[in-house]
Amino acid sequence: MNLAKTIQVLMPMLMSYTVAAHADWEWTTWGMRPEQVVAASAGKARLATEEEIKTNTLKQYDQVVRAAKAYAPFSMDGIAFDTWFYFDPKTDALMCVRLIPEKDASLKTIRNRLESTYGPETTETHEKLFSAFWINKIIWSKTDEITLEYGGRGTSLEYCQQTSQPKIGN
Repeated sequence: MNLAKTIQVLMPMLMSYTVAAHADWEWTTWGMRPEQVVAASAGKARLATEEEIKTNTLKQYDQVVRAAKAYAPFSMDGIAFDTWFYFDPKTDALMCVRLIPEKDASLKTIRNRLESTYGPETTETHEKLFSAFWINKIIWSKTDEITLEYGGRGTSLEYCQQTSQPKIGN
């Protein structure tokens, strides 16, 4: 099966999980602590190592805004994802789930599927980080915030509880 066909098969399943994101994602509930996410996963998730926490935690001006404290491999139809669970650094409450495909995915297919599930995007941005480095974000803000990010750092999907979504950058 070629990659485009695999993505066509994968995306309806992935989007079924995004629909549940505002009512929690997979086995998680917004506000869970890292240990609760791992316990609820039935062996799928684990606590992140100190090195993984250091590498994957998101900072702004040297301040932690999202701490990556749990990880789970996630796969559908043979496509593997690295899934990071981000927690509020002050309360240790689950605030975001980020899916990073290990294989290149068709951005157009992902975007089309998100639009068919959530309707037109709320916002689309193109942010210049360095002279030749751009980050593009397509955002759907309903109950929660769903962000499709692509550019120099690859592609990722992020589902965040909107009430606790810290803004990173300008």
